[in-house]
Amino acid sequence: MAETFTFRELGPRDLPQVWKHCKAQNRRDGTRYGVPTIWDRQGRQLPDIPLALAAIDSRGRVASAHVFERTLEYMSFGGGQQALAAVLDEAPGIFYRLRGLGYRDLHILPPLAHMRALEAVLKDRMGMNRIDTYLGHFYREL
Repeated sequence: MAETFTFRELGPRDLPQVWKHCKAQNRRDGTRYGVPTIWDRQGRQLPDIPLALAAIDSRGRVASAHVFERTLEYMSFGGGQQALAAVLDEAPGIFYRLRGLGYRDLHILPPLAHMRALEAVLKDRMGMNRIDTYLGHFYREL
């Protein structure tokens, strides 16, 4: 049976787990992505981060983090294929929320090493269009 995830707002207390996922993902993929600054020193979410979600597994742990920056490049840290499938199920609600915050498009820039596995999913389930030259680059109007 596939893992079930619930989603909630990401909080500052989740950062150690997010950094751990990001470090493991960079090691696995040969990339050097960093986790963006999400909150100020008082714990207020920054204006350039309209939405940050934690995917919580059945044991109550942060399985992955999904951060949407004002530039609306979507990044995902950890979780693997099941976590990606789970967030895809939430895509209509996520797009609705982002549109309500004034955004009209979304970019995803995965490493080329993952393009074979991601291309069909991002095109078919999220309605993305591939417009890349160097990195995999998917775009969608919200």
